[in-house]
Amino acid sequence: MDSGSSWTSFALLELDGVDLRDPKLSVAPDGRMMLLYGGSYYAERVLQKMCTHVSFLDPDSGSFSDPQPVVIDEKIRSERDWLWRVTWHEGVGYGVIYQGSKAGVHLLSTRDGVHYSVVTRLPAEGTPNETTLRFAGDGSMVALVRREGEDHRALFGSAKAPFKEWSFNTLPEAMGGPELTLLPDGQWLAAYRRYRPEGPRTALALIKLDGSLRELLVAESGGDTSYPGLLKRGEDLLMSYYSSHEEKTCVYLLTLKLKELISLR
Repeated sequence: MDSGSSWTSFALLELDGVDLRDPKLSVAPDGRMMLLYGGSYYAERVLQKMCTHVSFLDPDSGSFSDPQPVVIDEKIRSERDWLWRVTWHEGVGYGVIYQGSKAGVHLLSTRDGVHYSVVTRLPAEGTPNETTLRFAGDGSMVALVRREGEDHRALFGSAKAPFKEWSFNTLPEAMGGPELTLLPDGQWLAAYRRYRPEGPRTALALIKLDGSLRELLVAESGGDTSYPGLLKRGEDLLMSYYSSHEEKTCVYLLTLKLKELISLR
């Protein structure tokens, strides 16, 4: 609903024997809504392979197309492909794929949301995986990278077109399920799962390319919590996330005033 206070189920996408999860929405250059999500294939409860899938919303029927595997550049294609998110810029979609603990991560590009070519291997060490890409006002690309190895602290870096030469700095803490948006004043706002002795929480922070971070808000959350989404809407910032702090795992939606949020810094 437009108010964000009342929701109804819109679509159910499924494949027999395949665990479909971690969906990400974007709008393709032709105006269709694109849904990107991972697929894990099992045989007798044993993981056989992982493959990212995609569906497109048909504006006439109002329904999503059946799940189809994306096609990864044969130069790096594997049985453990997980393309985590696609961000569109000037008619091209960009995403980062991870393929296991020792494979590193690669920047990919697409024109149709289905076929993906290698741009470069990111110079990110320490078992990088989930990565969100965004674009700054000057057209440079930034990447916020989760790491599962070494000190686990997240990486934040940037590159200018054609996005082959990257520079990264290490942020002060680990970030699970990282999300990123550019605020009206040019600051980068990150949403993520943070880790503390009292347990994980979903948080918001301002981050800079020099590796500095200033926490702004810790959402009411706990237990199994993460995978926030951010959407600027007029003077508001909408933030979704899931959490199990109220016993049953639920999805939550916060509405924050951008001016008030920026003033917190």
